[in-house]
Amino acid sequence: MASKWERLADDLARACADLPAGAVLPSTKQLIAEGRGSRTTVGEAFNELTRRGLVKGVPGKGYVVLPVLRRSRIHLVRQGGRSLGPFGLEGDGRLVFVRQSFGEPLASIAIKLTLPEDALQVVEQLHHVVRAEGDAEDQAILIHRGWYPSYVLHSAGLETSASEDVLEVLLATTTALKASDRIHYRLATDTEADVLGLPPMQAVVQIERLLVNHAGQPQALTRLVGAAEHIDLSYNSPLATSSSS
Repeated sequence: MASKWERLADDLARACADLPAGAVLPSTKQLIAEGRGSRTTVGEAFNELTRRGLVKGVPGKGYVVLPVLRRSRIHLVRQGGRSLGPFGLEGDGRLVFVRQSFGEPLASIAIKLTLPEDALQVVEQLHHVVRAEGDAEDQAILIHRGWYPSYVLHSAGLETSASEDVLEVLLATTTALKASDRIHYRLATDTEADVLGLPPMQAVVQIERLLVNHAGQPQALTRLVGAAEHIDLSYNSPLATSSSS
């Protein structure tokens, strides 16, 4: 038999289905006054709604209904996909440029590119974002990071440019790129969970792609991270000629 907090969570989940994104649910104090349960019961119910990705807690506002996230289909292709570099993304949404950072990248990235850390630059973007009606903040579905050797950006004329389409420029100016992929599932980091609006300990899928030119020189390391339950992956035939793992 379901506990009281589970029944309350189910009742509130049904209410969320009938409310627009951005609507504020009744407060803990209000639910207690209505006899829906103790503070502990109401708190557990809201924790469950947060875990399901139905609401998020907003300081000074309460628990807000999140927009319904449709599944995104990511096509992994050797080249193509406007603004997505070597990835193709299917579904509604738009691209938001977050920042171009020239700070110190992770040492592990430098090792994968067989380059010193000070020879790398990183670009971060959010993909396929949605915004609740009346909400001032975007909710990202995918985080895209790209690490590029400085000489690659220099040759493309992008070393001082905050370009939103670095990979698109590289793909247009570099021939015979080969891709090697690593795909795995893991738990989101605290930062990723915050950016993607995920509850703690939520599973994400990470797609990491290394691009090299015909001479085997690294051109880019790109990484997509998104909530596993909202993503479908598919390969098309061109990638069959490249190595993947």
